[in-house]
Formats: sequence, C-alpha cells, structure tokens
Amino acid sequence: DLGTGIVLAFRRAKAPEDSLTIKLQSLKADSTYEIEDVDSGNRQRIRTQELAAGYRLHAATRRASVLLIYKVAKLQE
Repeated sequence: DLGTGIVLAFRRAKAPEDSLTIKLQSLKADSTYEIEDVDSGNRQRIRTQELAAGYRLHAATRRASVLLIYKVAKLQE
C-alpha cells in the first residue's frame, strides 16, 4: 500500500445538494493524511480517525466536479 489515493466526485445538473460526506476506507491506522483539493490548491492535514468518520466534499455549482488527492503526511522536522 502506497498510503495515497484520489477522490473524484461529480455533482449532476439536477442534484439539489452542494455537499456530500464520504468515508474513506483502508487508511493507515494512527497516521495523519494530507488532503489536497486540486482545483483550489487548498491543503489540510487530518488524522486517520477523522477521515474514516467522514470528510465533507463541496461542489458549489451544478455540473461540477471535485478532485482530491490524499496521502500519508511526512513527519515535519
């Protein structure tokens, strides 16, 4: 396992909700993950337990997509 993955989500034209909670699986226990929103460039660090409990995706407009890259964060020195 490389400790990395992607999430690609689409909001359809008729979808009334602008957000969705996803639960990532097969994460490395007791780790911190770096999540990057490719479109906005925003990055954040989240513990495994928080990611497994649910991560909220937002697509403000209809016919939009969200692309996230997640990976086990390297220890900061």
